[in-house]
Amino acid sequence: MKLSKSVPAVLLCAALVSACGGEEKSSDATTAPTDAAATTTAAPDTISETTVAGEVVNDDPVLIDLSHFEIIVRTTVFKAGTINFKASNSDDTPHEFGIARGNSYEELPLLPNGSIDEAALGADLLGKTPVVDQVLSPTREITFDLAPGNYVLLCNIVAGPVAHAARGQVLSITVVP
Repeated sequence: MKLSKSVPAVLLCAALVSACGGEEKSSDATTAPTDAAATTTAAPDTISETTVAGEVVNDDPVLIDLSHFEIIVRTTVFKAGTINFKASNSDDTPHEFGIARGNSYEELPLLPNGSIDEAALGADLLGKTPVVDQVLSPTREITFDLAPGNYVLLCNIVAGPVAHAARGQVLSITVVP
């Protein structure tokens, strides 16, 4: 699943479908679970997020799919602290997985080919994996200690005239306290 601008429409459709059920339900979609047990809301091709009493719980490791010039992850909201990421690549194009402080790809310093200017980014580039290649190393793990704030997950490999990031292989996330 790739998170995109169509997510609000998917959520609206899901809310409308659930409102048409046989029994009356509260229309407040933001109500937190009433018990302390972990609950997972998951349906094919929709956002899914694990919560415990309304708090975001990070998977360990957080699985990242870098295939097909996308960064696909189960949620874009994470709890602050040490987060272990496991990036995988199932296509024949090499990728990398990195993270930078910032609100969005468009707000990061960019070079003419659409790659993120890592030198200008400086300490805001928190790190990245070596190449994640389907044949030689189809998965890579990397750990970050993330404070609350906004970050951009990225693949900054340049192939031909355009960087993977410019082709859309970026994803904005939020880390909450």
